[in-house]
Amino acid sequence: MEINLQSKLNNKNNNKLIFFISCSLVLVSTRPFDNRFTYYSKNRGVIIRPGYKIMKHILEIQNNIALITTRLSKTDRFSHAFVTSKISELSIIPLGYVFPIYIQEDSETPERVKKENFKNKFRHFLDVKYNKKFTAEEILGYIYAILYSNIYRDRFYEHLQIDFPKIIFVDNSDIFVTLGKLGTDLINSHLVKVVPTININIGKCFSFLDETLKQNSIIEKVFYKEETNELYYNQTSRFINVSKEVYNYTIGSWQTLKSYLTYRKGREMPSKEVEHLEKVIKTIHYTIGIQKK
Repeated sequence: MEINLQSKLNNKNNNKLIFFISCSLVLVSTRPFDNRFTYYSKNRGVIIRPGYKIMKHILEIQNNIALITTRLSKTDRFSHAFVTSKISELSIIPLGYVFPIYIQEDSETPERVKKENFKNKFRHFLDVKYNKKFTAEEILGYIYAILYSNIYRDRFYEHLQIDFPKIIFVDNSDIFVTLGKLGTDLINSHLVKVVPTININIGKCFSFLDETLKQNSIIEKVFYKEETNELYYNQTSRFINVSKEVYNYTIGSWQTLKSYLTYRKGREMPSKEVEHLEKVIKTIHYTIGIQKK
């Protein structure tokens, strides 16, 4: 009996070893603006289980981007759209679907064929409508601009509660280009590729000292002071010039800033994460400004 039990334990450990050997260490998007490392294979990951059938297009195609949205929005306001250049946990957007802009066709040859993830009918529609062949990135930029339009979200609120977003395409190609550039700017900022050029003091992190409190980089109690527009993650450290609108900003069901800090409670806030969150605060501030235009 002991031998059989030991054999089972050995087999279990061997399976774990085989799993880790077959894995790659990759970044995964778990929530908006929140990326973590995981060991990931074609079947599963350590902290998440993103489906390889879709995620392989992100892993294997360099600089690929995916739109994430949902067909069911049960919140008071639609905010269920985001982008990622990494494999992602599906709960990054509740009941989320991941749509890479490029996919690879399976083939028997060593080199797989990369193609746009559009139906031929859709591509033909756009080419004829605008008498021009826009790139997949330009089309995604336009779609993203529409999804982040407050006018669109208000007008189609009831539909967005029960089905995938339906995108309205303008007749004027110049307007399409303008909106596409706006959406591309949003995409680049949401991927944190580009930090919006705004007041450098927005979202800046400060720590202060006094006789009773020592400087502390541990995330302890996350709280927001509306009267001073400050977001604290312990008694001595806070991000300044964070408006209430920015603090409450939601993507999907995630209150972005609060969830980022809360899920790290008890951990140290290293300088790289501080810098990242400063960029995220600026990005949210910029996004809100764009949505109001």
